[in-house]
Order: sequence, then structure tokens, then C-alpha cells
Amino acid sequence: MKLRRPLRLAAAIALAAMVLGQTAGCARANRYDGPKVLLVVDGDPGEAVQASATVPGVVIPVHSNERTYVDGGVLTIVPVRFVRAMGADVIIAIDIYCGKHPARRGNALDTVLKTFRRQSCLLSDAEIAEADILIRPEFEPDNPVSFAQRDAAIMAGYRSAAAAIPALKAKIAGWKPAVNSRKPGFSTESE
Repeated sequence: MKLRRPLRLAAAIALAAMVLGQTAGCARANRYDGPKVLLVVDGDPGEAVQASATVPGVVIPVHSNERTYVDGGVLTIVPVRFVRAMGADVIIAIDIYCGKHPARRGNALDTVLKTFRRQSCLLSDAEIAEADILIRPEFEPDNPVSFAQRDAAIMAGYRSAAAAIPALKAKIAGWKPAVNSRKPGFSTESE
């Protein structure tokens, strides 16, 4: 599936390339803040979303043009810098992963998964802190691969977003659009 017309909203998807120095074969992409993080800005949106939903060890990665891609969250949990580079003046970040640290269940697999989660969050702390407004729903599913608690998750997101409205209104009240907020060196052209 190829993009037949531009999307109405600016949209991009963060991917991680499994080999250093790759550019996305499934779409034109840009490197940002490291050789493995890619920002897909156009091309095949279905393939890009599929790659972004690929959690290593859980979902089979996307292979495109002899390259392998996985979820950009492997390297950037909340891609604030990408959004800023795209020209956003005010960034509302939503973090559903790093705000809570669930108790260990005591088995080896759980310990490894919690270690990876903590490591990813520690690596992303500085970037997450660059958001103007941070929303972190107070919710942790009993089973991360089940959709049984989706209504509770949606309600937790709604409550957290509603709680952020006063801070957002205050931020917007003092907002003045930048003349050119796009970061130097950022391009939507392929490398």
C-alpha cells in the first residue's frame, strides 16, 4: 500500500534499524540523535505502523529491502525530539510505559523484562523531560499482552489528560508561534 495523498495532519513514526547506518527501506526516513533511530515521514504507512508495533522477541520484525526494523520505542520511548524537529512549538507527551514500575513477580523472565523496561526508561528520561506537558496515566495492566482491561486503560488515560488541561491552557495562553521552529538540519527528504 502506497500513500496516494498527503495525510491531513503531520504524522511520523519512529523506528529502530537493527543494523547501524541504515535508512528505512519501507519509507523515506531521517536519522535523528543516533545512528539507529529513524523517523518515517512518508511512504507506506501500513508497513511503518507494522514495524512500529514490532516488539523484539514478541512480534516478528518487519523486513524491507533487505533490512530489519522494530519499534522505535526500543531506543526512544516518547519521541519528543522528533516532534520538536518536525516543528512543534508545544509538545504534549503521553508516557504509558515509564511512569509506573510494577512489582516483580519473582520469576526469571519477569526479572529480565523489568530490567529491560527500567533500562529503556532511564535512557529516555532526559528526552521525556523535554516535553512541555507530560501525561502519565495511573494504570498498569495485570497482563501486558491482554486487552481485557482496555476500558480501565482508556479511562485512566482520560482522567490523566483531563488533569493536564489547566497546565495546557496555561502553556497555550503564553504561546507565540515561532517564526521557523523547524530544527536546522532536519529534512523530510531521504538520505
